Amino acid sequence: MNTIDEQIYKILSKKDEHRRLISRESSTLEFKEKFNLGYLSRYSRIMASFANNKGGIILFGVKDSPRKLLGINFQKFNEIKQEKITSFLSDHFSPEIKWEIGGVEENKKYFGYIHVFKNNIKPVMCKKNSGKDLKNGEIYYRYRGQSKNIEYSELHQIINQAKEEERNNWMALIKQIANIGPENSALLDIIHGKIRGQQGTLLIDEKLIPKLSFIYKGKFEEGGQPTLRLIGDVVPAQISKEKNVVQINPTTDPNAPRMKLSDDKIKELYPWDYEKLTDKMRERYKNFKVNQKYHEIRKECIKNNRYAHRRFLDPDNPKRTHKDFYNPSILQEFDKHYEKDEKKECESKNYTKNSAAFK
Repeated sequence: MNTIDEQIYKILSKKDEHRRLISRESSTLEFKEKFNLGYLSRYSRIMASFANNKGGIILFGVKDSPRKLLGINFQKFNEIKQEKITSFLSDHFSPEIKWEIGGVEENKKYFGYIHVFKNNIKPVMCKKNSGKDLKNGEIYYRYRGQSKNIEYSELHQIINQAKEEERNNWMALIKQIANIGPENSALLDIIHGKIRGQQGTLLIDEKLIPKLSFIYKGKFEEGGQPTLRLIGDVVPAQISKEKNVVQINPTTDPNAPRMKLSDDKIKELYPWDYEKLTDKMRERYKNFKVNQKYHEIRKECIKNNRYAHRRFLDPDNPKRTHKDFYNPSILQEFDKHYEKDEKKECESKNYTKNSAAFK
């Protein structure tokens, strides 16, 4: 299960005798009664403050003082145009705030959340005014249960940490080069798409550059360290005017080790979003509930491209928010865990047909 979902369930499970949450707002948690795009500047101020501290969660569906569990409208929350949030944050803050959105169901009530990651590059600063909440040049920081302008001691600490991290990064890089040998080393520039070394330079096609940014999130790990793994065939596309430079493109060869899918093909193979998948689950199974069990199985299936595809809403920057799409063959996996309702089942032919594309 997603570790954030686990945190949410843990928060929601602890109640007093009046069925009110025991957990209080903190340096990593903020409660909101409902989500409204009209309050986006207010939410983004909180998000920036989380990013400048340890990261945090805005939990929607909880009324503060007293902390009552109200829940929110499942359909409306899932229809949120995440591109609008991403665009707003990009317009008003720098460097980029990294976040994700999700939801859980508890006791037949739905709770949405925005999870903000701790920024590695700090401070995140506001660069554009927006109403009363955002002012150009301000830096927001999350204190206990409060997001406000940063104070001197915290800003001083951020600056010192940035200097220390830069020194450590340089030392680590120099150490790696020394171990490999300068003549055998090359530097990967994921901004301009170049790999530079004494033996020459490789230029990477600009369409492939955003995919290289996966290294930032550590999708693959080796020895506990984030590792980038490039798979597939490299096709020389053209010779650059620079000396000893070859430009490379991602392959479209159908015989390549990994499929390269067009947008149309992605829609064809993965036609269901989260809401559609959940509706199909309700239609197909007798004992289905949107709960911890469902999310745990679904999250595990996302790791298998036979069942799911992760689509980044901003294809030029995959570090931003994403949305998962599902192939109907995922029902084969859920069949192992739920009891089918034969009267409701109406999608078996379709998912069997679509799943054949992966065989």
